[in-house]
Amino acid sequence: TICSFIISVVSVIVAVCTLFYMHKQKGLIIEHNHQLHEKSRRENACRIIADWSHNLRKEESIAKRIVERFDEKQARALHNEEEFSITKDLYDKLVVILEEVGGQNEPASNNNKQPDNQNRCCEDCYQKNMVKLNKKQVVLLRWYVMHYLNDLECVLLQCKQGIADEEVFIEQFNYQYNTKDGVMALKVYRTIAGGVSSYPATEWFCVKMEERLRKEIIEKQYVDK
Repeated sequence: TICSFIISVVSVIVAVCTLFYMHKQKGLIIEHNHQLHEKSRRENACRIIADWSHNLRKEESIAKRIVERFDEKQARALHNEEEFSITKDLYDKLVVILEEVGGQNEPASNNNKQPDNQNRCCEDCYQKNMVKLNKKQVVLLRWYVMHYLNDLECVLLQCKQGIADEEVFIEQFNYQYNTKDGVMALKVYRTIAGGVSSYPATEWFCVKMEERLRKEIIEKQYVDK
């Protein structure tokens, strides 16, 4: 009958509208949950970076800046805890760290005299403005650097696993990857200390930064054209 037909049509229309409404609501819920998730990841990133900055010891920061200036030979000697020589300006920075923990060594003389005790180095090295680090200094410097790298790895791992927002990390930690100054999260020493097998999250972050840098260069070239 006509009434039955009308009822059937209305029922179908109601069912379609109900499905459409439920689908739309589901989409809104998914979008809302996604926004909450991204907000949480950004908040996590801010908290993690703030904790990193608060907990970073000045000795580790100074040690990082010293070792960033090392060549491969010096970095290898450091990792193997072997005595080696560094320039006077780097040595003066290292003395600051040692004085903070008890002053185990004496700064090089300013009167063209040979340093004595454990800091004695050959005449040729001294004339070249080099100072030899003793075993105790090497062990301490290595500890500071390893502690810095391990903390950095733990921080970047949370970004790599998606716990924290990647864009925030790239923005705040871009100083860890600076090709102009040769600073790539202590790459020379990190490679000797195990590289990607020992610091996979740090290596991942450096690759991300390299990709970002390459993309920016390509985009700039495109705009220039």
